[in-house]
Amino acid sequence: AVSVRATPVENRLRYLKRHLNETVILDDREIEINDAITEVIQFCVREANTRLLNDFGETTNWISLAYPVTYTISDRMKLVELAERATLEDGTRVKVISTIAEPAAAALDYLAVQHKTYEDTTILVYDLGGDTFNLTLVAAYPRGHRINGSWTYYNIIDNCSSYDVGGIDFDQALFELLKQKVSATLNGDFLSEREEAHLRDICEETKLELSHCDLSYPVIAHHGETLDISVTRQEFEAQTRTLLMKTVEMTKKIIMENPNYKPEYILLTGGASQMPMVEAALKKYLPDYANKIRMHNPTLAIACGAARYGIPEWREPGLAGIIRLPYEDFLCLPHDIGICLTDGETHTQFIETLALQGTHLPLLSKWHKFTIADDGQPSILLHAYRSTTENPDRYEIERDYEKIMSMSIDRGKPKPGGTVIKARIRIDRKGFLRLEAFRAGHKIGTLTTVTYKPDRY
Repeated sequence: AVSVRATPVENRLRYLKRHLNETVILDDREIEINDAITEVIQFCVREANTRLLNDFGETTNWISLAYPVTYTISDRMKLVELAERATLEDGTRVKVISTIAEPAAAALDYLAVQHKTYEDTTILVYDLGGDTFNLTLVAAYPRGHRINGSWTYYNIIDNCSSYDVGGIDFDQALFELLKQKVSATLNGDFLSEREEAHLRDICEETKLELSHCDLSYPVIAHHGETLDISVTRQEFEAQTRTLLMKTVEMTKKIIMENPNYKPEYILLTGGASQMPMVEAALKKYLPDYANKIRMHNPTLAIACGAARYGIPEWREPGLAGIIRLPYEDFLCLPHDIGICLTDGETHTQFIETLALQGTHLPLLSKWHKFTIADDGQPSILLHAYRSTTENPDRYEIERDYEKIMSMSIDRGKPKPGGTVIKARIRIDRKGFLRLEAFRAGHKIGTLTTVTYKPDRY
């Protein structure tokens, strides 16, 4: 995970965050990915502190942690736990003081450094990383917004990801192209296993070189001699066109599906987004955004944004100085949560909101009381929904909401309308959502509950 020179090549652990909580077997030894994540974080923190000490005579155990936008609250909390297992050289424990979604960090850093604005801005972050491709529509608030008592610098409007496209897939395509050239050069001879492993190693380096040059001469050795092989940018782009067009189609789709949130910029981040064909393809197939595509520090923007906005801070009226709160105080609900009800007179369905976006976690909503109008129902079915837009219309259920769980309350036998039901939700810090309901007038012992796993919160 630290050195590309580690051998054998098949024993390298890469893209650890994608495999949170998994276990792998290497050389007949069981390895917990979580332990590897802690080791990598510890290595990075100690390296950073060495530089801090040399340059500024200081060290710190505080870190701001950027996390993948696809992480649930449970994943995020686990990543924090793993980070806080790490220590400095003197044994001091690492302390995570804040967390921020990776695309939001990149967007905020771009606005601060290049665009130099404090205005609220909607940005589509195009992140072509090592093993995945992510698109995130972010409403960025450089000055911050207070939402339901919480202070936030961004809101994730929409996100889509693909594990079928990533920098590693472009590397693999280049590997296949170079293998074809090697095979033609050797006239039927083959590279050894070690030589082929080296060929795979140099693919990323060659890909980066082709981002700046039209022609590359990768150093490919066979039996101690360097082969006379070259590859052009045009050849590489032809080999990877299908991969690139997948990202373009996804980009067009997310913009089309969010007509009320047109991005002011498309921000390219992630190492593989530096390939010139990325920007060229987006300009060609998204002509309305040809002048709105920006490249900003693709390998460091996330880290810089996390550092820049990692510590939530503001001045409270009447208080001197800056208030700093730990990340736990900013663990907030990312969506509105409510239940679907039917108006007794118009029979129109609508969402009754039980908890608002931005509410601190853990949360326990108030009991909501409603009356069942229909006669003869032996049971009552409740559906819980989460909002999928920033300002949802409670009557536009299909457009602005997504059903996440259901529960049935047994009435024993068909009864007339007028039965009163009370319902509420609770969400813990790990993101588990619990819907609770009971028939009013009955003892609380008849409470019906159902718990929803945290794959969304």
